[in-house]
Amino acid sequence: MNEKLPKQKPLVIYVPGLYSSTLKNRDACVRKTAFNPPLSLLKSFVLDGGDERGGHKNLSLPILWSEKVTDKGEEYFQEKDSIEADGCWKFAQPKLMMFLETLNSNGLIDFHLIPWDWRRAFEEASDMIAIKVKDISDNDPLKRKIILISHSTGAMVTWPCVDKHPELFSNWINMAGCLLLGSNVLLGEFLNGWDTPGMSFMKFLSKDVFFSFPGLYTYFPLQDEERAGEGDGMLVDEHGHYHNVDYFDIHTWQKYNLGIFGWKDLVTAEEKQHLMHSLAAAKRFRKKYLFCDGNKYEPSALSRDIEDYRHIDIICYGSKCFPTHSNFEMKGNICDVSKSKSTREGDGTLNFKCWSKVPGGLKLKIEYAEEGSNHVALVDDMKVHNLMLDIFFQHDSFTRKSASELLGM
Repeated sequence: MNEKLPKQKPLVIYVPGLYSSTLKNRDACVRKTAFNPPLSLLKSFVLDGGDERGGHKNLSLPILWSEKVTDKGEEYFQEKDSIEADGCWKFAQPKLMMFLETLNSNGLIDFHLIPWDWRRAFEEASDMIAIKVKDISDNDPLKRKIILISHSTGAMVTWPCVDKHPELFSNWINMAGCLLLGSNVLLGEFLNGWDTPGMSFMKFLSKDVFFSFPGLYTYFPLQDEERAGEGDGMLVDEHGHYHNVDYFDIHTWQKYNLGIFGWKDLVTAEEKQHLMHSLAAAKRFRKKYLFCDGNKYEPSALSRDIEDYRHIDIICYGSKCFPTHSNFEMKGNICDVSKSKSTREGDGTLNFKCWSKVPGGLKLKIEYAEEGSNHVALVDDMKVHNLMLDIFFQHDSFTRKSASELLGM
């Protein structure tokens, strides 16, 4: 037996954030990558053509929804396509993936990556993640507790599993995790699409592709969320007055020319139905798991008794150097998505004021990223990797030292 192997390897699961999971076409005879930048980005530039180059139009979801009877009554679910989550977009977070895979390949941890389809409704994604987490746990002969690692939106879609099954976890390393506090920051992308970083002439995701993804509507705050009264996610008129709008009501989108109503003269009945169903799915998920009001700070917000969560150690790792978007200006009934009225210090998806109280008063430690690290780059920080090693091998100093030497840290 290798003396450097830990007596009981840590069981580690990583759930990446929005856009970080690569996608593939499951119906292709040979593996066909649908979203694995930068190669498929060049491919989409060549194939899409038209006035709006790029945009990954091959990723558009069907905007048809089917009515199904569930235990909750009649609900609508979006039709599926042939694309599924495949792996992690490694070149965006190379050091983190190499760090975890090196430890795994050398027998120091049991590592599982859970990619997820970030295009679809987050209630679907969270259910899929919970099934995979439960399957990993049920098939572990040692019945180890899970060390969970998540980044950004990975926290949002993983929280329902942690909330329902706290007994499965010992630690949660939450990097720039957006669990609470809605924002209207994506209004710009819903209107214009997402520009390719450094190449504004080409769209990373075009506006019609963006429109078809119901999960992206989940970031909007509910109208009666506590912090909505402080300006977060609101629209601001030329007189500086805040307008607390209901983003989950299609009439708001029509009134302020948001999203598709801002870039298409005639919105079809089918497109309106898709938007309504997308907003309804997003609201269900946000209302159930992410609603931020006075009660959300209390243990009553949890699915189980507070004592069932006491054993979970949570580290929230975020950045102070990435500005936080607050709201957009509007002129008359037109929202100017090019102007953000105000920003505040701190990472846009990790508000420490809320994390210090939520969820339910759980055991929590806040760590700041090294100076200069932003939302994506902080996953490759040496500091957070050292925090991970401390947790992985907290009872095994010999293996902790061996792992550091192996990684050159």
